[in-house]
Amino acid sequence: MSPTGWESAPADVKALFEDAARRVGYRFVLTQIRVPEQINLRSGTCSRLLLEHTWKNTGVAPCHDSFTLDLQEAP
Repeated sequence: MSPTGWESAPADVKALFEDAARRVGYRFVLTQIRVPEQINLRSGTCSRLLLEHTWKNTGVAPCHDSFTLDLQEAP
């Protein structure tokens, strides 16, 4: 199918292409997160917050490397 023929493609063909495009590569989905029930914050003291999280790669590309997750506080 040529790029110019996309508009005239049947809806089921478009759906197949769009589904394939969503699955290509990695697709990391958060499946579980655990946070403490209580957090103690003291003024002027640095604290750590332990977040336990589980991710699933629902894409078609296997994940061969480990990745570091960087979380930032948002205002």
